[in-house]
Amino acid sequence: MSAFSSGRRCLYLNSENIYPWLWRCSGNQCIKGKSSVLERQLSTSTCQYGLLERMPAKDKFSSDPNQPIAVVYGWLLAKSRHLEKFGHFYNNHGADVVTVKPNVTEVLRPKKAEELAARLLDILQSPGNKDRPILIHGFSVGGYLYGQTLNHIVTDPKYSSVQDRIIGQIFDSPVDFDNIPYGISNAATENAILRNTMRLSIQSYFKLTQKYTMDKFLARSKLFLSNPVRAPALILFSNDDRVALPEGCERCVTKWRDLGMDVTSKKWDSSPHVSHFYRHQEEYLELLMEFLKKVGIV
Repeated sequence: MSAFSSGRRCLYLNSENIYPWLWRCSGNQCIKGKSSVLERQLSTSTCQYGLLERMPAKDKFSSDPNQPIAVVYGWLLAKSRHLEKFGHFYNNHGADVVTVKPNVTEVLRPKKAEELAARLLDILQSPGNKDRPILIHGFSVGGYLYGQTLNHIVTDPKYSSVQDRIIGQIFDSPVDFDNIPYGISNAATENAILRNTMRLSIQSYFKLTQKYTMDKFLARSKLFLSNPVRAPALILFSNDDRVALPEGCERCVTKWRDLGMDVTSKKWDSSPHVSHFYRHQEEYLELLMEFLKKVGIV
């Protein structure tokens, strides 16, 4: 998880007014616009919403039903330049890409996460995309957002066909519900006292709003582990990650294998949260290439 950058504050919840230092976002996450590389799709110009960005493999998104779409769920407050590295990797192998950049709101307010997941599914079900195979690549809290996506798929008939179109699932440092307060506080500050205060504040917020937050988090966590999509999976994690705990990742691997899924896992001895690509780049790319061959993209 990247640290919060300085920028304007966004105060729109009572809980956020109590803890305003939780609600900063960088300028590029709050601005509507286009670039020569990405076609940015924003429902609002304020920073209370996550951002979906399209990266076509060529000049524009393909309508070829055989050309895959890679969905890259970013970590908390991931920047475009970070996710573009992975987007270009998939572009180079012929896939159009949609990156999902969650803000703090999508993590702390499940309804906002549901809205972001629905916006993503609307893209995947648009006329030019509705028959194309889909590859999932999620980082950190991206696993939770994928759980929100799965919830729409299994409860809303208009999205149900997406389930059979997912050909592969890659998760890098997936974070379970229990560690979300640690993840947000670690992303926000290096100050140990402030980090601990923030973590306790978030935990208190979850308890005060259990019906609207904690209960939904637990339901999405259960759905993620009982994954209705049985496509092959690749799980990447490390033994010293303080946010995506190794025992949680190993539990996911075991659970999915018990479901009969084809699961490949890699646990590095030492590698910071969502930094496995940077610490072990050669091996990371080899694992990705082998997985893409398995699911038929390469």
